[in-house]
Amino acid sequence: MTMHMLIALFCSFFGCSKHAMLHFSPGVYLIIMSRLTTGQVLLAIDAVAGQSVFTYDRLVDPMEVDGVAAVASTRVLLDLVERNHVSLVVFGHDNLQWSTLKQLLDFFD
Repeated sequence: MTMHMLIALFCSFFGCSKHAMLHFSPGVYLIIMSRLTTGQVLLAIDAVAGQSVFTYDRLVDPMEVDGVAAVASTRVLLDLVERNHVSLVVFGHDNLQWSTLKQLLDFFD
């Protein structure tokens, strides 16, 4: 199964009316989808690790392979969020945010 097929399956299961999968940088994808209940949602996955570094003035993290490119990419994503009126950004490695999000098991009794 390809990544595009997995995303289509995900979106059909969760009621997405449309989706786009963007190849953000080598090996990193992000997904923009539109849901009737939440509006535009950006699944940043690995494109941006967490809310704390999702700012225009973020600093280069010494653990990043190419920190300058990561900072530039963050700015591109911030512009994308503003241009598409994204109501929710989900970060792949933000444990604090994940503790506040409904997760699959929350939908079952």
